[in-house]
Order: sequence, then structure tokens, then C-alpha cells
Amino acid sequence: MVPILPFFDSTIRPPRAAFKQSRKRSAFLRSASDTNRKHSNGLLLAVRIRRAPQKSAALAALYYSDRMRQREKQLLMLGAVWVASSGLLICGTIKGVVVNSESGAPMAKVSIYLRGTPNQAVSDETGQFQLQDVAPGDYTLVATAVGFGLVKQKLAVPQSEPLELQIILTPGTEIRDEITVSARSLSARPELSQSEIHQLKSVLLDDPFRAIQQLPGVVSHDDFHSGFAVQGSGFDRVGMLFDGIPVYSFLHTIEGQKDTGSASVLSAELLQGLDLVLAGTSAESVAGSAGFVRMRSRVGNESSWRSLLSVSGSAVMGLSEGPIGNGSWIASARKSYIDWIVKRIEPDADLNFGFYDVFAKVVQRKGSKDSFGLSFFHGNTGEENVLENLGFNSVDRGRFRSDLLHLNWDHTPSSQLNLSTHLYWQEAESLNRNRDGRVIWSNNQRIIGTRSVLDWKPVANLLVSGGLTLEDWEGGNFEDYYDYRTKAWSTLSRFDAGTSRQEVFVQSTYSPVKALAFTAGCNWSRLAAIEGFPASPFFSVELSPGRQRASVSYGETRQAPFLVQLFGEYGNRALAPERARVLGGVWAYDVGNGIEVKASAYRRTRKDVPWRPEGQWRVVGGVITAPSSQLFQNVLRDRSKGGELQIGRKAANGLTGWIGYGWGQSLWNEGDSEWFPGNYDQRHSVNIFAQYRWSTRFDLSGKWRFATGLPVPAYVTYRDDRYYVAEHRNMARLPDYSRLDVRAAKSFNRDRYRLTLFVEVVNLLNRDNVRFAGVGRDDANRTTGLVRDLDHTQFPILPTAGLAVEF
Repeated sequence: MVPILPFFDSTIRPPRAAFKQSRKRSAFLRSASDTNRKHSNGLLLAVRIRRAPQKSAALAALYYSDRMRQREKQLLMLGAVWVASSGLLICGTIKGVVVNSESGAPMAKVSIYLRGTPNQAVSDETGQFQLQDVAPGDYTLVATAVGFGLVKQKLAVPQSEPLELQIILTPGTEIRDEITVSARSLSARPELSQSEIHQLKSVLLDDPFRAIQQLPGVVSHDDFHSGFAVQGSGFDRVGMLFDGIPVYSFLHTIEGQKDTGSASVLSAELLQGLDLVLAGTSAESVAGSAGFVRMRSRVGNESSWRSLLSVSGSAVMGLSEGPIGNGSWIASARKSYIDWIVKRIEPDADLNFGFYDVFAKVVQRKGSKDSFGLSFFHGNTGEENVLENLGFNSVDRGRFRSDLLHLNWDHTPSSQLNLSTHLYWQEAESLNRNRDGRVIWSNNQRIIGTRSVLDWKPVANLLVSGGLTLEDWEGGNFEDYYDYRTKAWSTLSRFDAGTSRQEVFVQSTYSPVKALAFTAGCNWSRLAAIEGFPASPFFSVELSPGRQRASVSYGETRQAPFLVQLFGEYGNRALAPERARVLGGVWAYDVGNGIEVKASAYRRTRKDVPWRPEGQWRVVGGVITAPSSQLFQNVLRDRSKGGELQIGRKAANGLTGWIGYGWGQSLWNEGDSEWFPGNYDQRHSVNIFAQYRWSTRFDLSGKWRFATGLPVPAYVTYRDDRYYVAEHRNMARLPDYSRLDVRAAKSFNRDRYRLTLFVEVVNLLNRDNVRFAGVGRDDANRTTGLVRDLDHTQFPILPTAGLAVEF
């Protein structure tokens, strides 16, 4: 009997004597030759059938006797070809759709392939894709698009019915197997999606706070600082909520000197989301009178171990994640070489500045009702002065350290009730030494706290939330100063103090109809070191008829004085909390195709702000006067108003971004004086951001920010290209700020990893921007009034590059 041996894609293997289990043509023909030697009266024929588009192949082998007649030989050959080609008919098919995790919209230009095979496809404009002629078996499917995390999924391809999939891509380099798609919020507060955070962060420095600086209405005029101002108040009036708890030391910086920089202690790769909650729009926290930033870290991958190695323009970072028990873990470490960047910008810079940070998080689930989490971060910042002959009051070596340990428990007994309980410990320490090793500045703070938040939804259209926060504070400060006139050291500040903080909030949202929602709440916060337990009420109405959304809100906030304002050099134990009231409104219209027009306006007042009116160099009665030793007083008042207009597009495909314009006015008053421009009185600003994904592997984005100059927060006037002490405060202004950054990203997909290259040009137009550096105790000449070293240059045109390897 004549044997007929089919072989296709290694799914059905031929006898060992005939093929030696080989897929390659050469090995296959060698097997045929071996068989010929064993069967001298016969011949083994190999037939390969190939379809070019899918590169699917089939092989068939036929052994027949040379004694057969020609007709029999032809019939057997045709049978072998038919058997081989019939193998293609039972190959499987994989088809499906790719969607964006943030909006659920279909995504085009996504590459989908099976690892270790030539099968690949690219999704079309509807997000559809199809892989044909896939031999039955087990595979790893990979979906990738530049700017989005890898999706890796193990699957089994059947022989009969096509395998249908839905692939969900999440922005950034997060590697996931699945992700929950959240509904769009009715709230009109400024929010940044994961994709916007990753696009707006710089290749030069991976800092999510830099993304907030690009929002319309946000005041930012300093390339070296992560901070920003909103509605007439500075960054020290903006609180932080990280994973549901208040945090107080979330920046890399060096304290105790007039000119420094700052950066976030967390990489954008670790964040699941970020939004800026303005004052008067929520009762959840009054950690800052101007609002707070809510940040949520992401959890690790629960299916397999993944890793990321990235090199930015100023730091290198490694990240790993994977499953553990009934949950996951994620850990990262980052080390900067930013001192090289500073030297590039200012060759004569006298400081070497650097930082490192580590983060780890473990999440475990117990059943479907309970989840436990443990997280930790540590950040360390240091600088060294390389100049010789430093003054006694100059920092030679500075260090800042911050730590956080956080344990949380989420209990969800039903779909209507959720309880989150947190225990946390925070510590921050700063220490500066001069050229002789003498400590000239030290500051420390330790906080132990617990926070519980309850969300209850008794009916479908009512949500009630409440929370309780209890914290124990300890802090101390020391500052030494050398007076060159008396040639003696004097201690300006020395204290060690302890106090406690309590906070309670209640908030309820009721929606009688789908397009209408009422929200009301109140927050009570108290610092034990001062009297009172003031209330901060809040109320808002939100409408969403058709394509329009609108909201009106009114709220009050309180902020307690800082410990240094109570116990420090000019501390005053009689200080009261500052009070703020804000009335705001937002209107938005959905044009379609992802385009939205948004307009907002606000009016905000503050009073009882702790302030030292005579705390700077100034001219009094024609005489140059040094700062006085006046204590802090609740004397500063603030009247701020403004508005923003923004046109933006959020979509999975095509051009995305926004164009925004902001106008604002902030006037301050020191009690019995005239109103003057506040420190953050930025009248006009324009923000443009655009991003386009050209293909599965290439992405291009750019951002431009223009802002009129901020007031110089000092009693100075500007003449003959120099600053001099003056009689009135904040009358001189910095030059207008303008900066254009462009960035390109190119990814290279390999079987086991993906490599993405980033190229960015900071300040492409090479604009000469300057920033306020501060006025120190020794910076004003008592005779001429000349103020030295008041402003510094910022980033020139600066090309930079980075890369990320995901595996």
C-alpha cells in the first residue's frame, strides 16, 4: 500500500523516518533522501503549497513505487496535493476590535501579531482587525501602538469557529491584560487622562505636575519648578491627595535657600489618573485653600511578570510588576543625572543637583468584598556647591528626604456600600551645611494618621459620602545666620513642636433626573495648635441637557497656618486660619467627533492670610530699610477673578489636543494699604497642545505656552537693566513667557520586547525666558539699593532624547 503523509505548520507531524520533524525545506528534502535509501524501489516526493499574502504553507509527501504506471503516478500526485492543501481549510481565524481604555472608542493604526509567527495585522478606522490562516494551537497575541501600553494575551485558536476578541489599550507604557473602562464624569473640573499625562510630561524630566502646568488658567512661569498657582494662590495653597490620603512632602527639592528647583517624587508611569480639584467644587479635603490635586497610583499586572527600563533626558528608571498571591505587585526605582542638564543650561552654575526615588505597592484581594494594599515611597534629593570661597550663609551641601508608608483596606459588602480605611506614616527631613560643615538650616516633619471614607448609594440617584481624618504632627526647624556687620552668628529660628489635626466631611449628590444633579457638603477641619473648628460649606448644581454641560458652584475653604508661621522665627501663636470664598461656573458643549468647547469663570476672595508686611527690603520715607522682625499677622486680603476658554478634541484616532486662553486678575491688600498686583497676577495666557499618531509606530506632539509676565514679588523697580529697592511692592514685572516644545516617538516591535525612542526639542524657538530667583537677606545694597541675583535665565533651546524598553 502506498503511504500518503500530510504535513502543514507542524500541527500534524509526519513519521520520523520521512521528515525528522523538520519545518525547513532543506531538512525536509534530506529526510526524503534518507527514505529513498531505505526504499530502493520507490521515491519520496515533497510538495509545498504557499499562499503569499498570509505566508501560510502546506507540505505533502508521497511515497510511490517506480513500478507504477504513469497514470497511477499522476493520480497519486494530485491526491497528495489535495491532501496538503486541505490542511489549510481547517486553519483558524482571529478577528476583533481594538478600543481605547479611556473613551471606549475604536482605535486605528494598532499592530496585532502572534508572537513567534508571521501572522500580523493593523486595525482599520473602525478598530477592526483579522488574522487569517492561523493553525490551531496555543499562542501569545500582542497588540501595540506607540504611546500606548503593550497588550499580551495567551489564547488557544480552535479549528472550527473564528476567535473573536476585544483588545483594550491603555495609554503610556503600562502593560495590561485587561482594563476597566470608566464612564465620563459630569464634573467640569480640570482632569488629565493617562494619555495626556504621558504626552504632556517632558522627555527631559518625567514629572506629572508639568502636565498640570499646561492647563488653561494655571499659572506657571518657572521651568525649574513643578509648582503652579491657581486663582491667585500659590502652590503652598494647593493640597495633595495620593491614593486617598493627604500627603505633605511630594517633591524633590532643597529647602532653606532662595533659589532651588523641584520635581515630583513619582514618575508618570506609576499614575493611573490625576485631576485638579479647584476650591469650592468638593468637600472631600481642605488641605489647601485653593483646592487639591488628586492622584491615583496604578496596581501591578496580575497575570505575568512585566518590566520596563526607560532613560529620559535627566533620569534613568526601572519598573517591574507581576502577580503575587491573589493580587499583584509593582515596584520602580529612578536615578537622575540632572546636574549635567544644569551645566548645559548654565555653564557657570555653582551647584550639582540630583535625586533618586523608589516606590513599591502590593495589593491582595480576599474574595470579592475585601482588598488590602501596602505601598511605600522614598525620595532623596541632594546638591553640592562646587565653588570655592563660599560665604558663611551659602549652602555647600544640601539634602532633602521624604518617606511614606501607607496601608489601606477597601471593604465592599454590596454594590451600594464601600468603606476605605487608611493608616499612614509620613516623614520629611531637610539639612543644609555651609563650607565649614556647620548646619545652617534644618527642618523635619513627622505625621502619623488614619483616614476612613464611606460611600453609600441607597438608591440609584443618590450618593452619600463621608470621611474622618485624624493626624498626629511633630515638627522642628533650625536656622543659623552669620551677620557680616557684627561678625557674629545668630540663631534665627529654633523650635520643636507637636500638634494634631482632625478633619470631617460629609457630601451628598442627588440626581432627580438624568440631566440634573445637586451636590452639597461641608468640611470641618481643626489644627489643635490654634482655636476653633471652622466649617467649610459647599454647594453645586450641574446640568447636562443634550450635548451641553453646565455647572455653578459656591464654596468656602479654610487653611491653617504652617508650623513655621506658628512657632518659627516670626511665629505667632494667635494666628487664625485663612478663609477663602469662591463662586464659579463652567459651560461645555459637545460639538461631535470628540470636539468640545468649554468656558469657565470664577470670582474668589481671601482674607486673614498670614503675612509680614515689613518682611522685605523696601524704601520708607526715602530711606532704604532692611526687613523688620515683625511677626506674622492675619492681615493679607486677596481679590481674584478670571475666566478660561478652551476648544479641544479627545479621540482615539486622528489629531487630539486643545487650544486654551485664560484671563485673570489678582489684587492683594495688606490691611490699611492700597490694592496692588498679587504675586500670581498673570493677566493673559495661551496654551496649545497637539498630538497625532501617524502610524502604529510613529507619534508626533507639540505644546506651546505663552503668558504675560508675573509681578516681581518684591519692593523693586527696574531701570538700566537692573533691579533697585523701591517704595511699592509688585510694581515691576518679569518679561512675557513663551516656550514651544516638540516631541517625536518611534517604536520598534520585537518578538520579546518593544523599544521606543523619544526625541524632544525644548524651547524650539530659543526664547530668552527668565524667572524670579528670590531676594535674600544679603542681596540688597544699603547704599545704592541695587538688588543682585534677582532673576535667572531658563531653558534655552535644548535637544534631548530618551528611550523605553518594555519586556
